Amino acid sequence: MLENLFLKLDSASSIFSCLNQLEKNTKGFLLITNDTDEIIGVLTDGDIRRAYINGAESNDLPDKYINKDFIYLETNYSREKALKLFDQGKKFIPIIENKKVIDVIFPQSLKYIESKDIIARSKSPVRVSFGGGGTDLSSFFLEHTGAVLNATINLYAHCFLKKRNDCIISIISHDFNQHITYQNIENIEYDGKLDLIKAAINLLKPPFGFNLEISCDFPPHSGLGGSSAVLASVIAAFNEFREDKLNRYEIAELAFQAERIELSISGGWQDQYASVFGGFNFIEFSASKNEVFSLKIPYDVLNELEARFVLCFSGEEHPIGKIHEQQKLQMKKSHIINLAHRTREIAYEMKSSLLRGNLDAFGVLLHECWCLKKNFADEISNPYVNEIYDFALQNGAVGGKILGAGGGGFFLFQSKIDKKGNLCSALKNKNLLVKDFIFEDRGVRSWVIRTNA
Repeated sequence: MLENLFLKLDSASSIFSCLNQLEKNTKGFLLITNDTDEIIGVLTDGDIRRAYINGAESNDLPDKYINKDFIYLETNYSREKALKLFDQGKKFIPIIENKKVIDVIFPQSLKYIESKDIIARSKSPVRVSFGGGGTDLSSFFLEHTGAVLNATINLYAHCFLKKRNDCIISIISHDFNQHITYQNIENIEYDGKLDLIKAAINLLKPPFGFNLEISCDFPPHSGLGGSSAVLASVIAAFNEFREDKLNRYEIAELAFQAERIELSISGGWQDQYASVFGGFNFIEFSASKNEVFSLKIPYDVLNELEARFVLCFSGEEHPIGKIHEQQKLQMKKSHIINLAHRTREIAYEMKSSLLRGNLDAFGVLLHECWCLKKNFADEISNPYVNEIYDFALQNGAVGGKILGAGGGGFFLFQSKIDKKGNLCSALKNKNLLVKDFIFEDRGVRSWVIRTNA
């Protein structure tokens, strides 16, 4: 294809021989090379015309008419750079590697962007819960309506998803150091290994094989709603390959279905909505619908919350499902139902306190909420949990609660206005992990990247 574009410069070369070569290739230019095939310049039909106008003879050597300061690109050129040169009126551009021309591109032959493999990534945050916990159980809100207040923080469940050209399914959990594979989706079985992920896959039924990797910024069974964050992240990653994209409510509901229905793990509804929607959310639950109200918290209030809150890991995992099973039974008792009604009222009062910036009242309500929560099931608190909570109150906390179902995991404490440093130091001296965090307001997010890998 390029043969007629080259002319090797030697003693036999002449303007006339160049003209003959130009007539053969019909491109209007020649690539002039030396005896080692390295390019030394470009000669166009316009250059030859100017040579004749200036008195050149047909037998003259063409070397003094060659353009040795010609425009070219190297092999790693970008489409953008080529387009800019063509936009300046260039009719052709030699592509050079090691001083040799390996290709010539023209405006009409510039390659279209070729399809590449697509990789989906996603991340979904965990939540801290403030008030209303327990009223998000269907055993309560189907009759009484429920309401909770929560917010997401900058600890995420991350997913990496790549399609395969076969039906094989590969799932890696970096947190549990587990890698499982199946020949196809029909072979998936629940066996206690990454069942949460398998449940989401069984519901999504992706029509392709894939490599899926999951990693988290938080420990398992931490009370931060981590399982919901993982499910939301997995579903969002697969959502990138759907033509009919799931909306946020649908992602949250599918995450709920995977954990609560497919795997029969007891629990409430708030975690899924919190992780998917992100930010500060007030969520109402009823028999007819669940509705998420995103709160616009003033920045000074948000900053002050971060300045007062302390996230502390108890060192013990919270038991999965068992406490919620106890709560379901307790919700049949009239005095527990009355406590749940008060918990729901606290959620409304907390929302008002936040929006008005009354953080002192918020801390007091946080404490009351914890005192009520302990009555919902025997295993929500224990001597060790109570010891940590009382210790925090003695060292600068105005209120707090254990996050999630209870029994272990993370505490959230609100310090007095000038006592956060004292509280953090005291907790650390007690060999407890204090985790820095900030609030985040975006919820689950997913995106795709193109790769040659």
